[in-house]
Amino acid sequence: MEENLTVLEEFKRESCEIYNLGFNENLKRLHHDHLPVFVTIILLNILSILMFLKKLVWILKNTPKAYITKTVFLCGIYLVCNLMTLSIVVVPRSYFFCDSVIHITFVLCAYQMFNLFLRYVDGESNLIEFHSERPKKFNFSTPPCCCLLSLCFSKISITKRRISITRILILQLTISHILLYIALNIIKINDEETFNRIFIYTIPLIVGPILIGVWGLNIMLRLFVDAASDYRLKEKYFALQLVLIFCKLQPALFESINQIFFNDFYCQQVHPPSVYVSFVISIQMFLLGIWAFKLYKCPLRI
Repeated sequence: MEENLTVLEEFKRESCEIYNLGFNENLKRLHHDHLPVFVTIILLNILSILMFLKKLVWILKNTPKAYITKTVFLCGIYLVCNLMTLSIVVVPRSYFFCDSVIHITFVLCAYQMFNLFLRYVDGESNLIEFHSERPKKFNFSTPPCCCLLSLCFSKISITKRRISITRILILQLTISHILLYIALNIIKINDEETFNRIFIYTIPLIVGPILIGVWGLNIMLRLFVDAASDYRLKEKYFALQLVLIFCKLQPALFESINQIFFNDFYCQQVHPPSVYVSFVISIQMFLLGIWAFKLYKCPLRI
């Protein structure tokens, strides 16, 4: 009995080493039953690249110059996510680095979205003028900080200072997470044991700025949605938020379900769970990229 348990533990230990496979080791373990996963992800990446090039040509020809750079940036995030998922499939041990690239791209896009929405309304002065003509004052109490702020204030007027505060709420997410993820990747490269030991203590540093940043993004949407009603801002904002949900929350949810209900079932497969999750994310990002392209046509075609 003890011998059987020892064999089982050894099997689980060896199977879980697939988390740290490099490129050559991963190819050696490739089984013909798993070729469809690899081939599908590669095809989705090729299609994503071709689709993005088509988008780029259209944007350069048809989008007003003031919107071009930011529109390209916001449409490109879906291609970046697809390329990173392919990298995870090819080299499973690159998971954290690729996840960091996706996350940094997201926080950069969040700030670029604020700037693009501001361009849609032709600047802060026009936005303030638009809200000054409305009978109701603006409500800053939005999720996830709505309960706290409702105790402090409910509805206030729009000023340049308050627009700048909204910008800072989003910008702090961009700056803090770029610095944090760069530092974590440096630590992981130099000493993975230290990284595994300290990572849990960085979770508040990750979650805190995200909550503040999402609050800023929700305020941003309320600021601009009526002033630029022809630009489908809600859909564009939702398309960006889905990147965070699919690429960050979804893998964490899958991992939690695996640990609680399936007793490391995925860890006993030929490939690590990151490969299967990456397969799902590749499909989602490809479909999101198609939708985003239609959304960002709206400055000229609604």
